Amino acid sequence: MWPTLLPGDLAGFSPRPAPQVGEVLVFRLAGKILAHRVVRASPQGLFLRGDACLSGEGPVCPSQALGRIEQIRRGGRTLAAPEWDRPLGAVGRALFSKLSALARRGSR
Repeated sequence: MWPTLLPGDLAGFSPRPAPQVGEVLVFRLAGKILAHRVVRASPQGLFLRGDACLSGEGPVCPSQALGRIEQIRRGGRTLAAPEWDRPLGAVGRALFSKLSALARRGSR
């Protein structure tokens, strides 16, 4: 995920019984371990997208979540959730989401 998680970051996560929209979760999907942000929750499941991805995944059963990323280790420093999740911020994520939707619409 860019720019939230960078190559070489080590992510620490904890179990999350009720994932919330906006959280970055670790999932096991199709035999891979992925870290994606929850962009929507519905009765069908969770819809996920990496911050650098134009398309998302879902619906995904919440039970597939291994946990929520709580901290990362970057360059010898340990950063707690609010600190590591700031680079894009809420406004940037909203803008990225809108641009992603426009790009998807234009590719149809």
